[in-house]
Amino acid sequence: MAKTRRDLMTAAAVAATLFSGAKAFAAEAEPTTVVLHVSNYARLSRSDVNGAEEEATRIYKAADTKVVWVNPGAAESEAYAGALHLTVLLLNREMAQNKIDADQILQNVLGQAGHATGRAYIFCHRISAVADTHGQSFVTVLGRVLAHEAGHMVLPVHSHSDTGIMRATLDLSNAPQRFSLEQVAKIHETVAADLLAKR
Repeated sequence: MAKTRRDLMTAAAVAATLFSGAKAFAAEAEPTTVVLHVSNYARLSRSDVNGAEEEATRIYKAADTKVVWVNPGAAESEAYAGALHLTVLLLNREMAQNKIDADQILQNVLGQAGHATGRAYIFCHRISAVADTHGQSFVTVLGRVLAHEAGHMVLPVHSHSDTGIMRATLDLSNAPQRFSLEQVAKIHETVAADLLAKR
């Protein structure tokens, strides 16, 4: 009986050690990190850009994904050398119209991005018009468009969904914008695969 008790206590101690070790490993694991390099050709104010980036960052934080923004004039940190680096172009009206005409982009499209290119084009004049028409904050709408277009770069092709931030038509309601659980898993999987392929 005493031996059985000792065996049970030993097994419990081993299990506790393994469990605490797993917790420590999880705590040390690097979060999925995406670095977005922003070119502000639209000459938006620093406060507008910061506000939009904060809105997008909140959406990705809910997806357990860290977003690092590298804006014009900011020093690039070597700390993120191992992260996935992507590009965001905030286009002025002329640049946006050239892109829209060249690619025959539909009138209701506020940005364009692709996983293969790792580049997102943001049509700021269209976002401004939508925000004005619907009585919404330009910063909020821009932030949601940034999150959506970045989503196209970190998800597989054909990544639109019926609800959430990856809806084909931007949701302008006050409801929190989120990625689905399936999309969250895909983001982590896709970013990990891209990093592995680039090593």
